[in-house]
Amino acid sequence: MSGTTQVNALQPPQCNSREPTPDPVAERFVELGCLGDGGYGTVYAGYRREDNLPVAIKRVPLAKVLRIPVTQNGQQVEFPLEVVLLRMVGGRGEARGEGMGEGMGEVVPPPRAAVALLDWFEMDQELVLVLERPVPCMDLHDYIQKRGGTLQEEHARVILRQLVEAMREVHSRGVLHRDIKPENVLVETGSTSPRIRVLDFGCGCVLRDGPYTECYGTSQYTPPEWFLRESYRAGPSTVWQLGVVLYDMLCGDQPFNTRREILYEEPYIKDQLSRHCVDLLRRCLAKRPRGRPTLEEMLLHPWLQPDTPPPGSSRTRPPGSSQTRPPGSSRTRPLDRPAACHLKTTHLHSGHK
Repeated sequence: MSGTTQVNALQPPQCNSREPTPDPVAERFVELGCLGDGGYGTVYAGYRREDNLPVAIKRVPLAKVLRIPVTQNGQQVEFPLEVVLLRMVGGRGEARGEGMGEGMGEVVPPPRAAVALLDWFEMDQELVLVLERPVPCMDLHDYIQKRGGTLQEEHARVILRQLVEAMREVHSRGVLHRDIKPENVLVETGSTSPRIRVLDFGCGCVLRDGPYTECYGTSQYTPPEWFLRESYRAGPSTVWQLGVVLYDMLCGDQPFNTRREILYEEPYIKDQLSRHCVDLLRRCLAKRPRGRPTLEEMLLHPWLQPDTPPPGSSRTRPPGSSQTRPPGSSRTRPLDRPAACHLKTTHLHSGHK
């Protein structure tokens, strides 16, 4: 990643390998059971000793930590990329931990979109991130499964609208997530209406206007332009991933599982969905990036309006569309992809119980 990023008042943690204690994390936090384990690290449930606040503790081997140059007081200093991105999207939330050091600036209110970074520690062998852990909650994948494998349109509409608004907020703060999928979406279930939070910025990067030529994320959520040109842009690729998540919520599976399907096939869409719902779904999954709506246009789509008619209204399939492939393919089927694309079929999810 070229260039530098300006992040106000970002200081190295004072609690690092130079501390006399063998594990400064244990001084402030109690680590409980494992929440998730993947190629980029392991996440544990825990709580803060000071006030019993529930937290998620993410441990990443230093060898797998990406870094980015940050301009700090006129000098360039390298920081862990995920720390920088989490600070950009929301700061520390309430963040009363001590590991951020002095000079962090004013405390940012808890972010609406992203789970907040409360503290971080750079140890001898690993980077430790301490994140907020709302209780009760679960990731969107489990949320869908607990409701029979699919969601009703009205339910999916509430979640998708929040996700679109969350992505607008993340982008407005100069961050691209690049791995939006049900496992990286947290659903707070403590009220009658679900509240959505975004998890895991480990595949993210700084937002830019131009194309990206490195692909990080999950294979089945990769937009077709990557396979055609090995490049993609922030807006259209985010909308594509939101379309895949919407399909998963409504149909109980991913629309595509192979490179060929992503490039050439139309997804199977069940007949019970309303005309407006199908229209938005097809627009988000348009093969050409220019055929997809922007995030702002998605929010103006009729299906995302509160007065959208109930499902069951008549609809007409677009010319040339195909509905010959039924759902039911495996969620973990590997994708045929170029070796240069840093993709995975499974990915660590964090911050949920």
